Amino acid sequence: MDKKKFFNIDQNTLKVLVTPLDWGLGHTTRCIPIIKELLKQGCQVIVAGPESLKIALHQEFPDLKFLPLVGYQISLSRKPRWFLAKMVLQFPRIIHTLYYEHKWLKNIIKTENIDIVISDNRPGVYSNNITSIYITHQLSIKTNSRLGDYFSNKIHRHYIKKYTACWVPDSKENSLAGQLSHLSPLPLNVKYIGVLSRFEKVPSKTTGENYLVILLSGPEPQRTILEKQLLAQLNQIENQVLFVRGTLTNDAPVLPRLKNVIIKNYLNSENLNSALNSASLIISRSGYTSIMDYVALQKRAVLIATPGQAEQEYLAGYLSDKKYFLGVSQQIFELKKAVEQGKNSEYTPPSFQMDEYKKVIRELVTTHKSKNFAPQV
Repeated sequence: MDKKKFFNIDQNTLKVLVTPLDWGLGHTTRCIPIIKELLKQGCQVIVAGPESLKIALHQEFPDLKFLPLVGYQISLSRKPRWFLAKMVLQFPRIIHTLYYEHKWLKNIIKTENIDIVISDNRPGVYSNNITSIYITHQLSIKTNSRLGDYFSNKIHRHYIKKYTACWVPDSKENSLAGQLSHLSPLPLNVKYIGVLSRFEKVPSKTTGENYLVILLSGPEPQRTILEKQLLAQLNQIENQVLFVRGTLTNDAPVLPRLKNVIIKNYLNSENLNSALNSASLIISRSGYTSIMDYVALQKRAVLIATPGQAEQEYLAGYLSDKKYFLGVSQQIFELKKAVEQGKNSEYTPPSFQMDEYKKVIRELVTTHKSKNFAPQV
């Protein structure tokens, strides 16, 4: 087999394929700082995923080549007690997509001459012929079921071991994700790359005690359920509110105008970075990408876990217990009360070194260019 067919060892420009999972926007947006650093290191980046991912990333990187790749299209149950059951019913489609993406990658490596693939939580996007990087903060998956935990983790670890390296966006010692990002025994290919974010803390001239930012995200129908719940309570507070719906579809229903409320379907990184820096408090899901963003910006936040989603429920409880952020159940959520509690000074986001991932990427690129990291062929 000709190595040059699979690896551009005579070229200075590395071609990197990035494939985020289409579960909400978190997996996509946390790939933004990774893509930026790859571009900074002179790599040619190609992104693959469904149309929603393309819309989000093209606002950040309009010149990047995009390849269509079917998403997992996961939907959630309206009632928490049926969350696991609905996930089980979708399991055949998930397995089909996993095998499809693996077969798809084999062809793309040849046609696009890919050197490195970076998959954010898409287990099937790996190859023995090129360096394959898997990104996940869930080394230990939680499902609210011992049996579900056992089988989910067994399958997940099987695929993690197929990758050249598994990058965990967390710190090994002072962990932000707690039990989620740790595992015993730890697979040999796991590397902690530190907390990362597409945002940076900058001085804001408009920060006020009353400026509230609400960020929605995640799969349907739970995104819409929380949206309706929050909209119904906005008249109970006097805050200036920026309400970001977290939807990229053109068919999203138009919401009524509300006093002191600005509603946006989506904001690109630059505009959202500015808005969050100005916020006195943020209300959002307890998705891990969002949490990393609030750490980067050192912003207080109220975290509402998606009902039935064990990972988010664990993070909201874990971080609330540590007094980093206030975690509130959606079932008993009261906006006015949450705003008052969220500003309590006892909740203080932790500090982390935010550029460790850059060093990891530089090492990856340098090693490839020096031909010391030849792929298995």
